[in-house]
Amino acid sequence: MNHSKKLALGIGLAAVLGTSAAQAAVKYVGTRDGVGATSTSEFNIAVQDGGVLDDGPAGDGEVLWSAAHTYVLQDIVFVTNGTLRIAPGSIVRGQPQSGPVIYDPGALVIATTAKLIAVGSPGQPIVFTTAATANTQYGAVATGSAPIFWDLNPANQGLYSSGSHNSGRWGGLVLLGNAGTNVDRTTANIATDFVVRIAGEPGSGVPVPGAGLWVADSDDRATVEGIPATSHAFTNGLDRFGGHDNTHSSGELRYVSIKFGGAEIGANNELNGLTLGGVGSGTIIDRVEVFGNTDDGIEIFGGTVNLLRVAIFGAHDDQIDIDSGFQGKIQFALCVMSQDGDKMGEWDGSYEGESPNGFTAASHGSGAPGPVNVARASNDGYAIYNATFIGNLAATTTITNDTSSGGQATGNNDRNHGIQVRDQSSPSLYNSILVNPRGYGLAIGNRSPLNQNDVINRITSGASKFQAVTFAKNGATAASIAAWSLNSNTAGAQSVISNSIGSCRSNEVINADDVVVLNLPVAAGQEFLPPMLKLNPVAYGASATVVEGVGAPETGKFRGAFDPFEPSASLWTRGWSVASRLGIITDTGDEGF
Repeated sequence: MNHSKKLALGIGLAAVLGTSAAQAAVKYVGTRDGVGATSTSEFNIAVQDGGVLDDGPAGDGEVLWSAAHTYVLQDIVFVTNGTLRIAPGSIVRGQPQSGPVIYDPGALVIATTAKLIAVGSPGQPIVFTTAATANTQYGAVATGSAPIFWDLNPANQGLYSSGSHNSGRWGGLVLLGNAGTNVDRTTANIATDFVVRIAGEPGSGVPVPGAGLWVADSDDRATVEGIPATSHAFTNGLDRFGGHDNTHSSGELRYVSIKFGGAEIGANNELNGLTLGGVGSGTIIDRVEVFGNTDDGIEIFGGTVNLLRVAIFGAHDDQIDIDSGFQGKIQFALCVMSQDGDKMGEWDGSYEGESPNGFTAASHGSGAPGPVNVARASNDGYAIYNATFIGNLAATTTITNDTSSGGQATGNNDRNHGIQVRDQSSPSLYNSILVNPRGYGLAIGNRSPLNQNDVINRITSGASKFQAVTFAKNGATAASIAAWSLNSNTAGAQSVISNSIGSCRSNEVINADDVVVLNLPVAAGQEFLPPMLKLNPVAYGASATVVEGVGAPETGKFRGAFDPFEPSASLWTRGWSVASRLGIITDTGDEGF
């Protein structure tokens, strides 16, 4: 179905908001040992409770980080027990890498045995950003009692500086939990598959390994992406996640902004802005922003957590990446791509690059995972509601036809695309909008040989469904839809968009010729979101037809991330997000359709 109506997701000009912030006293967390790839530290709540790194009192078994101090993560810091509580208005900073091949950025990892409570407010958000003292990916490490940070006031520093993308300046934030995944390391004995035996725990029968030994063969959980394989955390299993407790809680994130992350922890291996590994439904994530990141904005590995009101700006890789049997829900998501972004969404049923023989000690360090175990965790339990994905037509790469199999985009085609669904994934997407992907809008990948769990068969059966989704692209017509799925399943993607397969319905194509959405006439290297730019993310031109998204956490009877009938003061990004404080996001259109 094709419509020639305008989607009002426009741009305008306005003054950038500015505030001033006093420098808080600095406290360093972790150890910067200069070793690089082995640089991880453990933060023991029981030891620190009431100690120098506790601004308490926060209660027994808790440590409080207050806004009175700036906490600087010296390396990849694992919180191993208890609860770390971060007060509203606090700033937590991670160190940059010491050098190009020294993989020692600051990052914060909440292990499965700990919790993070980071609850800000509209006027006092919690910000995670870099501790770098200059705008560089390497060096400029903060030292001493009063370093002058480059991102001194996180509300004022935009995504680009002098044409340089501000990302990779520190690591990122990682939450690990005990909810289910479909990653299966050891498949030899089905009767004992996925027996979680944690090294060193009483009764586990698994001793703490000696230095450099690998414990995965006796701890059948997955290991999270982005942890150096030679680190203490890796060899001692602190990076493991997943289990059988789908209601497990890793804590709470509200009014949190994560800026400029994605530093390398190995060659071509960066951290995501926010990584969720096996995080359970007892965890609360509501109003979280990722602003500039070298890898994915948010990557989810299994688990059952729900994410509400998440905004992602300018991730180099995918905006939302889903893997390993995720069974949760995402509602109200805004994703805005930079020129160098990869995909709006990469939604996999399992982890990419799977090994048919499961994990081995040799492949484990490179991230090669085991096969999907469909019997243990299904792939059809996750859904996305009320999402707005905005592409960037100013991307400088050349889009070419993708002749690869399995829906795997290659070469220059692998930039600024829409949504790719593959590896037996079965997402349901409701009441959402995709605007101006520079390449394909929807790609459907196959496995070989096909079976009932393959993507196209899940869509045909109705287990996976796209309902009330608006695809808006400059020059879009019914005849041009084929160009939106440059892979072997073009016909399948066409059927989804045209509502002629499975339970897909109320999807539409809009000709967005008259809408300028990040289609900026800029040369290579110029800014993605230049100063004075405002983005209106409210969709006034999309169809008023909506569906009742099955199992939606909240009511969202409109397409996209924002209700077009609400006043601009009601935008959920307002006040707390960096994009709002910079004046990038605003509602400048007429209300209503």
